[in-house]
Amino acid sequence: MRIPILVGLSALFLSSAGIEAGAAEKLYGPGATDTEIKIGQTVPYSGPASAFSSYGRVMIGYFQMLNEKGGINGRKVNLISLDNAFSPPKAIEQTRKLVDDDGVLAEVGTVGTVPNVAVQKYLNQNKVPQVFISAGGRRFNDPQNFPWTVPFYPPFEMEGATFGKFILKKMPNAKIAVLYQNDDYGKDYLNGLKTGLGSDSTAKIVAEASYELSYPTVDCEVLKLKSSGADTLIYFATPKFAAQAIKKANELNWKPVQLLASPVNSVQGVLTPAGLEKRLHHAVYEASRGPGLGARPRSDRIYRLHEEMGAERQPERLDRPLRLRERPGHRPRAAAMRRQSDARKPSRPGDELQQGARRHAASRD
Repeated sequence: MRIPILVGLSALFLSSAGIEAGAAEKLYGPGATDTEIKIGQTVPYSGPASAFSSYGRVMIGYFQMLNEKGGINGRKVNLISLDNAFSPPKAIEQTRKLVDDDGVLAEVGTVGTVPNVAVQKYLNQNKVPQVFISAGGRRFNDPQNFPWTVPFYPPFEMEGATFGKFILKKMPNAKIAVLYQNDDYGKDYLNGLKTGLGSDSTAKIVAEASYELSYPTVDCEVLKLKSSGADTLIYFATPKFAAQAIKKANELNWKPVQLLASPVNSVQGVLTPAGLEKRLHHAVYEASRGPGLGARPRSDRIYRLHEEMGAERQPERLDRPLRLRERPGHRPRAAAMRRQSDARKPSRPGDELQQGARRHAASRD
């Protein structure tokens, strides 16, 4: 969960709650009283995208903390968070309940492209704010037709185009395979990727495989993509299917460069279920050691790609080594961190020699 959405919500409520208490006639709308601001949302607490349930839990915890500190201008925020199961019919049912039965002021932070698409027309027709939605589809940035909808994320097409431009610049000979969800979410990403690749998109994308949310696995899709001879695999998926695909690629001993869209780049939600946690921790450890202390594992390429993609907006970062930043006067602390990492690592042949070399280096720190 990203904190800026919570800060934005606080600012929104501060402005909306600032009506003069002494006014003769209080013009409050549904969901707002002198003591409460009632808002609602739907989140996939169950279903194929339940990994996104953390968004709802974090928001509930945030407003609970805010209420314990007195709320906003004396008003407590009552967040009603319901399960949409990442299903359009369920999302519509729960949103109608929030509006018709609970009388919320707004639907805030609802998670998922598919659920938000399902309820967008209903909320706009009833002039209920649909704000800070957790989705990046292009249709949510349409004030002419949907003036009550305010997206939170940049468009997924923009992110997809960033992948394309990055590949052209850093991996010009890449043969790309794409796994994408067969709905607005996955298609927006794919369209953006093709835009970013420009005229090279047809030649560079050697295979595409889509899946439906109802699929139990994407094993067949991964087999199809592997058979294409691709050396780069991009995931425009949701967490469950991204984790399945990463795990299946590893079982097939397929070692492409793997690029993860922002909704599926979580260590806890995707990489750990895929079985990559230990290898990634090892990659971070090796990367932190800096040059000259042993070869880094292949999985470090993931971190180098993320480092360089972040540098597209901060070019000066490209020349920095991927290692622990040691401030002047703090080298003993860095040495202690290396010793702690040594203690946590499992013993392997040759570790004693490497640990001896590191202890010698630490003693000079």
